[in-house]
Amino acid sequence: GGVLGRIAFHRAVGKPFTVSEYNHPTPNDHCAEMFPLLASLAAFQDWDAVYQFTYSQSSDQLDRPQIDSYFDLVNHPGQLVWLPIAATIFRTAAVEAGTKPIVLHVPAEQQGMDTRRQVGDVWLAAGAAPELPLTRRVAVQVGSDQEAGLSESVPAEDARRVSSTGQIRWRPAEEGRQDGTFLVNAPRVRCAVGFLQHRTVELGDVALTLNRASNGWASLGLAALDDQPIAESKKLLLVAVGRVANTGMKWNEERTSVADQWGQEPTIAEGIGVSLQLPGSVSVRALSARGEATQSVPVRTRDGESRFDIGPQYRTLWYLITRR
Repeated sequence: GGVLGRIAFHRAVGKPFTVSEYNHPTPNDHCAEMFPLLASLAAFQDWDAVYQFTYSQSSDQLDRPQIDSYFDLVNHPGQLVWLPIAATIFRTAAVEAGTKPIVLHVPAEQQGMDTRRQVGDVWLAAGAAPELPLTRRVAVQVGSDQEAGLSESVPAEDARRVSSTGQIRWRPAEEGRQDGTFLVNAPRVRCAVGFLQHRTVELGDVALTLNRASNGWASLGLAALDDQPIAESKKLLLVAVGRVANTGMKWNEERTSVADQWGQEPTIAEGIGVSLQLPGSVSVRALSARGEATQSVPVRTRDGESRFDIGPQYRTLWYLITRR
């Protein structure tokens, strides 16, 4: 279940739950996965608030066209463009919350648990798999009058990693391979994140193929901005992000850190190539950094479907799609 799964195990029954100081920090090549993963799991687990750490740690760097911190959002285009879709996923429940949660009961006499043990350890000792929060809602009830343990039996391992709503699919990478993916297929939002190179991913009535990415990885999202299903929406936002780095940014030999070698401005965002297919007749326009519609993208419409290609020639990470 990773970090998000371990966080989910802390939810208390009947109490609000918020998550703060969460991030997939720069210079990680895959940090643009943070908002779709966080927003989707938070919506599925029915959390009450999430906070990305941090918008900016320095008030005098807001207009600097360069990433200069592991955690700052303000200068990171690959994360900023995801905010409208993340808000749609979480704030409007475009990704459905799971239904009846699995509860870990901790009786009153066991409230003084060994402080050297983490909550996740108690879940695992009770028979839960680490990936359980990816597939089911979870909560813990301390001081319960129920017998210690889980409210229902669960598989020791769920290799499918599909949420109980069927809207989220987690596919971890095979050992020694870079092929992990994260997919969301909900009426108002679709996401495909991971190693997608030369693969066609079908998400309901939307299909996409990643044709060009320097490391085969991309973070792709499509969301209706008018609370309508994708097939009926008159206004949609498309986000397509690959690697993002400063000019001259230098990794260490192990490629685990850039230390203080952040490089200089401007920050360069990779223009990935994607072919898409959507239902109905649509128009597509690239968006500027300010979110203003600019260059039109050619669209081929046939048999009630629209097909188009995006790529580096449009010099953008996001696109506005309208339906006539």
